[in-house]
Amino acid sequence: MSIVRGTTPQLVFTCNIPPQEFSICHIAFSQSNKVILLKTLEDCSIQDNDLILTLTEEDTLAFTSGRDVEIQLRVGYSDGTRDASNIIETTADRILEDGVLSEITS
Repeated sequence: MSIVRGTTPQLVFTCNIPPQEFSICHIAFSQSNKVILLKTLEDCSIQDNDLILTLTEEDTLAFTSGRDVEIQLRVGYSDGTRDASNIIETTADRILEDGVLSEITS
């Protein structure tokens, strides 16, 4: 899996615990040890044990092409316990024409 800059990928995270049990969730996207993008439970939809997140063009354009992207979920439950996923590694792929598609002029 890679994330192509300027696209709107749908990311599906299959969880061991139903996401309906999460009271809070942060999905952090990092490059070069710096968090570039942070999404929350409100940005996601839930289907069975899947947490589904669609990134925007602006989201993916925030990544630097050719560099690794690390993704990690951190979740909390109503009883105060917290958990974190393993770090998922992918890359940000380049595009030839930079920018949000609807804002690019010929």
